[in-house]
Amino acid sequence: MSKTMKVALWQRLSTKGPVPQGRSSHGFVIIDHRAYVFGGENSPRVPIGSTVHCLDLSTQEWNVCQPQNKDSEPQPINAAAVAALGDSMYVFGGRSGITMGEGNTNQMYVFNTRTKEWRTLETSGDIPMARSYHTMLALGNALYVFGGCSEKGRLNDLHRFDVATNQWEKQPSYDVIEGRGGPGLAAVGETLYVVGGFAGREMNDVHAFDTAKKTWRSLTFNTPLPPRSVFGIGSYGNNIMVVCGEVDPSDQGHEGAGNFSNEAFVLDTSHPQDWVRVTTEGDVPEPRGWFSAAFSNEEKKLYIFGGNSETNERLNDIYSFQLNV
Repeated sequence: MSKTMKVALWQRLSTKGPVPQGRSSHGFVIIDHRAYVFGGENSPRVPIGSTVHCLDLSTQEWNVCQPQNKDSEPQPINAAAVAALGDSMYVFGGRSGITMGEGNTNQMYVFNTRTKEWRTLETSGDIPMARSYHTMLALGNALYVFGGCSEKGRLNDLHRFDVATNQWEKQPSYDVIEGRGGPGLAAVGETLYVVGGFAGREMNDVHAFDTAKKTWRSLTFNTPLPPRSVFGIGSYGNNIMVVCGEVDPSDQGHEGAGNFSNEAFVLDTSHPQDWVRVTTEGDVPEPRGWFSAAFSNEEKKLYIFGGNSETNERLNDIYSFQLNV
């Protein structure tokens, strides 16, 4: 396959209203043309709070989602995984402490964006161990959780959560994958793709899991993705989009900023031979990592919010990324 040039347009949104505090390691989802932000940190490792912020993508106005049952909202947590399914935002794991691994949880919370109610779910089955800096996405009537950091080290496990029964099911393991934090997880059809992450070094490997057959395989490329972690990821048709991310870790751990990218890459999973660097136009964001991205099916755009900058300042800007396919 030839490396067909890809072009994408970045656009910075001019928002108004009570803009959320700058943050990294937060959750970010899109539900019914609204973007929701939850958790994260403004100071290194310190959970920022439990407030849910909502941005109407039509009016570009921020509001605070005041919960109907504030006593049921989660404790402040950082580095949780967040995914959208139906009207609800699901939040799994994360940590409430400051030191790495301190206060890790394996609790599943759900916030109904229509009723503005929090619930703590009573789950059963093979419940994953507590973790942070993992990833989660929705596929069908289930959520899939991969990897992250536990008190025992970095993980490479995959779990399925059925939202109809609140039942966990551990998926087959694949020892080829090194345990990692900050990986990307995307779905094309019934296949999950684990992309990159940090396993003591920035990674660029890609592994595919067929959710119907429950089988793994590793992909190889003529042109690989430059190694990175804690980046934005989404899928559109057969394409997996990767934007920004950390490309070289900080020598100060989580206290300092690493080297970040603002590049974008696309993989066509129907002919997965080359990661293609995207030519970007418009309001290209400054390099960043430690953020979340969410894809809007209505607009066919990938949105990113906040993250950590090269100056170690937590950001609160929001951009859309539209791939010209």
